[in-house]
This record gives sequence, structure tokens and C-alpha cells, in this order.
Amino acid sequence: MLIGYIDGIKTLSGVLDVPHIPEPPEPEQTDYYYGDFLTNYTVMTDEPQIGVIDALIIEDKLYTRADKIRLNGNQYIDTGYAPTNHTKIKVDFTHSISENKFLFGSRTNGSSSDAFGFLYNSGVTYAMFGSSQSSVATRVTADERHTVTLSQEGCMLDNIPIKSFSEMSFTSALPIYIGGMNQNGSISNRIFEGEIYGVRLYENNRLVRYMLPFTEHSSGAVYLYDFIGHTLYDPAVVSSP
Repeated sequence: MLIGYIDGIKTLSGVLDVPHIPEPPEPEQTDYYYGDFLTNYTVMTDEPQIGVIDALIIEDKLYTRADKIRLNGNQYIDTGYAPTNHTKIKVDFTHSISENKFLFGSRTNGSSSDAFGFLYNSGVTYAMFGSSQSSVATRVTADERHTVTLSQEGCMLDNIPIKSFSEMSFTSALPIYIGGMNQNGSISNRIFEGEIYGVRLYENNRLVRYMLPFTEHSSGAVYLYDFIGHTLYDPAVVSSP
């Protein structure tokens, strides 16, 4: 496993300066990012270029790349990023229950014009963008790995277009939740249960979040680590989903 050392990692609680940082070895073969989630040391072609590594040391704790993070139906992750009509998201996931669950989202309410989200049900999905919150007769099969991409260009499931949107403009003040819907600042019911393998967020085609799972070795807890803001995201627990 290739160990990466980062000087001055910015976290929610401060900055870690790691002394005597060795130069990481050059990978035998460097892969380049063209649209799929990364599993090894990689240099991405998005601007700015980002090296994705297999291990991090933050505040004297070791974190190593995990394949996925499990959300148990009472957890969600606040990305801290509020969408606009220029926002694009791609989520790589497997879900356990196919009945009426939000994969991600934010909106003021069910009829507002600032919606940005995705809900799946048995045989139907809801792709939400701005004032469009209509259903699509598409099934998201449980216990199979899928990707959902949502933007002004439309919604794609497993790289197949399932919904288009009219040109519109909106700006939300509500950050996107992964694993649920941020409805006017609170987590809605119908919370996702399954695994998240990675999340990417873009604004005007610029990558603003690149989130991959990492395990903290002493506790075994799994987080999403954002390689753009160098921040760990801990799932919030909902007492009464």
C-alpha cells in the first residue's frame, strides 16, 4: 500500500504539521482520472490536479482508504455545500432497501424552486432540480452498485439519461446531505440505508468536493475525506429517523 504524507493537513479542528516528511515513492504506473471513482494513487485531470492517496495521518491518527462507508438508515453526511443551477453531483452507491428513500438532497419543501436531490422507490425515482421534482419510471435495484449524476443537463442512472430539465436558475442556502434530504435545515424522513463509495461535487465544472471513505485505525470508524478541502466528514446520527 502506498502511504501518503501531507504537510499542513487542514481539518475541522485545525492544522497538523508533520515533521521530517519523506518523499512518497513514485507509483510504478500512474492512472489518470477520466470519470470513474479512484481506488489507487492517482492524479486527476480535473483542475486543480489532486493526488488521491491510500493513507493519511491527521492529528496523530492513521486513516486508510476504505472501499465504502455504511449508512444504517439513521445517519447522513452534511457536505456543507449549498447547490445552485450550476452544481453537479455524482454519487456511487449500493442501497439495501428500495422503498422510498432519499440518496441525497436539499430543498426548502416539496414544492419549492430550490430543490436538488434524488429519491428512489419501487419502480420509480424522483430527480429533483430547481422547480422540477417529478417522477421517472426507473427502478434502482437493491444490493447492486449504481451511480447517479444530477445537474442542469439532467439526471443519469448508471450513465444512462433518465431525466432532462428545462433551463432554470436557482440558488439554495441549504447544504446538500448525503444519505438523506436536507429539508429547510432538518433531515427529512425516508433516510438512505446502504453503502457510499464516493461523492463528487462540481460548481461550474470545477471540482469543489471529492469525498472518499477512510477508516480510522484505533476506532474502526469510517468517514468521508474530502481531497479538495482536506476535511473529514463524520456521519451525523438521527435519534428518530
